[in-house]
Amino acid sequence: MPLVEVKIPQGAISAKGKEQLHQDLAHIVTKWEGLLDLGDPRAEWATWTYIYELPAEAYAAGAPLRTLVDVSVPQDLLGEERRQGLVDEVTRAVYRAYGETDPGSAGHVYCLIHEISHGHWGLDGQAPHLRDVLPTLGLDPNSARYKELEEALGLR
Repeated sequence: MPLVEVKIPQGAISAKGKEQLHQDLAHIVTKWEGLLDLGDPRAEWATWTYIYELPAEAYAAGAPLRTLVDVSVPQDLLGEERRQGLVDEVTRAVYRAYGETDPGSAGHVYCLIHEISHGHWGLDGQAPHLRDVLPTLGLDPNSARYKELEEALGLR
């Protein structure tokens, strides 16, 4: 259910690097969202990633060429620890795609997390509440994550 959109300077990342970035971002966001197990084949289908290349003139004159990562997930899935973990890993994945190893404090990767309110996202004409979708995801109802989600969604 997550959506990841990345805006990068045109030509900054090779085709192979972009392919790897798609895979890395899908894995990272699925992990931190915590709705599907990473090995679940539905995880690849459910996580959408897009990478847009912007020409240099799309950036303000003289400004550094930055990368913007927009991550949209259903509301109530990410607490502070999960948000921080997601931002950290997304940033590191982008830097790896650029061929760099340490993000340091360059400030070239900006990550926005959008938590979409229940009923404000839809698929195939339906705008469900996450509490209606949760039982269909195959999570172990006895797991700590399932109980955490139940509590966040007001089901406990």
